[in-house]
Amino acid sequence: MASPFQIEYSPEAVAEIEALRTFEARKIIDTIEHHLRHGPKTESRSRIKKMRAPFWSEFRLRVDDFRVYYDVDD
Repeated sequence: MASPFQIEYSPEAVAEIEALRTFEARKIIDTIEHHLRHGPKTESRSRIKKMRAPFWSEFRLRVDDFRVYYDVDD
């Protein structure tokens, strides 16, 4: 099994998560941990999408009405 990826949050992302209601923030963090720790490049029909260039982020993770944009460094 591949080793888990390290997740690093930008200061802007931390500020945005902290501004959310606690249950929303918890759901977003749990979803990030669940989907991005071991398979951040694994696309799915409804959850993870590779963005088309030019775009400011490589991937998008959908969490209900929220979108998490991220890049993956191998």
